[in-house]
Amino acid sequence: MKLPSNLEKKLEARRQENALRTLTFKSDGIDFSSNDYLGLASNPDHYLRAHKRLIESNSLHSGAGGSRLLTGNHRLYDEAESVLSRFHKCEAALIFSSGYTANLGLIGAIAGKDSIVLYDALCHASIREGISVSKAKAYKFSHNDLDHLERLITKYS
Repeated sequence: MKLPSNLEKKLEARRQENALRTLTFKSDGIDFSSNDYLGLASNPDHYLRAHKRLIESNSLHSGAGGSRLLTGNHRLYDEAESVLSRFHKCEAALIFSSGYTANLGLIGAIAGKDSIVLYDALCHASIREGISVSKAKAYKFSHNDLDHLERLITKYS
């Protein structure tokens, strides 16, 4: 398939910068780059325990089918959140679908237009998105620069 020349130029620039991403499937080795760095998603014991629990609960659902709010909630999510809240000795727990949505939801919920958020210049995009959703005033400090952070704290306190 022939791509438009401007798109081809952008792709070539990414190739030259070693920044072109491709879909891959990694089935072995040590994972230092994904959300499954502990290897839990491919752990056979976890798979078998989850499979057994789905059978015991007479659940034929193999996925959410939608957002939890609309059509994707399941009693196993409620059970898991109860287990987590008891384990952490807290009033409640909430499972998000990813770290990205957790940061987006949490920051968007706790910070508001009258808040000030100081964040590391190299923080994850989900943190910046959460700040944006919150409408908080946001100021970044140089990566891992505690002196810069301290100056911002002094300035905005």
